Amino acid sequence: MKLQKSASAARIWNLKCLSTAHYALLILPEGNQDIIAECMENMYGHAMQEASGGGYEVKIPLPEIHSDNGLLARYTG
Repeated sequence: MKLQKSASAARIWNLKCLSTAHYALLILPEGNQDIIAECMENMYGHAMQEASGGGYEVKIPLPEIHSDNGLLARYTG
């Protein structure tokens, strides 16, 4: 998944399934951070529980970061 920061949320281009309560690794130039996707909304601001595969663009809240771009990897297993 690729992300782009805007304000306090990340815009994510989803390549695999992502749902709320998933643990993920935020990979940034300043260092990696573990996060939980506690809530998610589509690009129109409507709440979503799951982005089930490629083609979805969603927003999730982020901790304070200084990079404009990064990667998000979902933990599996």
